[in-house]
Amino acid sequence: MELFVVTGAFRGLGLEMLPLLMKDNRRIIVVGRRPTRLKLVSDSLVVINWNLDDPMALPIEDLHLHFTDNLTSATLILNAATIDPLGLAGTNDFKEINRAVNVNLMSQIGLVETIVRHCRDKNLKLEILLIATGASRRAIPGWSIYCSTKAALNMYLDCVKLENDNISLVKIDPGIINTDMQRKISDWTLQHDGIRPNVELLSVSAAAANVIGEFNLQRMNDVPSAKPVPQP
Repeated sequence: MELFVVTGAFRGLGLEMLPLLMKDNRRIIVVGRRPTRLKLVSDSLVVINWNLDDPMALPIEDLHLHFTDNLTSATLILNAATIDPLGLAGTNDFKEINRAVNVNLMSQIGLVETIVRHCRDKNLKLEILLIATGASRRAIPGWSIYCSTKAALNMYLDCVKLENDNISLVKIDPGIINTDMQRKISDWTLQHDGIRPNVELLSVSAAAANVIGEFNLQRMNDVPSAKPVPQP
């Protein structure tokens, strides 16, 4: 039995990826706070309610129950993220900054720490798929909180990979997708710069198919990480 744990799967790219992950002999756990949206995917998904705004509420015991003796491997897909707050330094609300740090970084670290510990106890191989972004590698005006939290998570995962021989880390940048996040970015850029970005957007379904296809290919070839796709 393969175990998959997925964050950020209640809308957008994460929601579109779920049907592509579902196979026989595979248990899929979705972690988040909007479980009703998953009824459109499958009644068989396991949902663990957790608001990533609150890292200290990490449902450790709920996760532990699913690390049963019949597991052969575990995969963690880190997709959850918030782009808010968008704004220049000195204009951002501290509550929104705190929420972004919790959602983009602290809760993700807590989840990784918990699953790494369970995999070590069960002697399981762990695969981590990070839905990556070019914003973790270069500074973008107005994106300081998003860029810095994503960069921190990226470095944390690199360290985790170096520390653990039983962990494989794959990073896949899905490109610029037609999602609520991208529309928010476009609206902010128009308001701030007076021009709406002229970029070609991938459909969510195409991006999901690309990500899962690349991930499956790398699993077969056992490649440690994907070459990121450049993204503004």
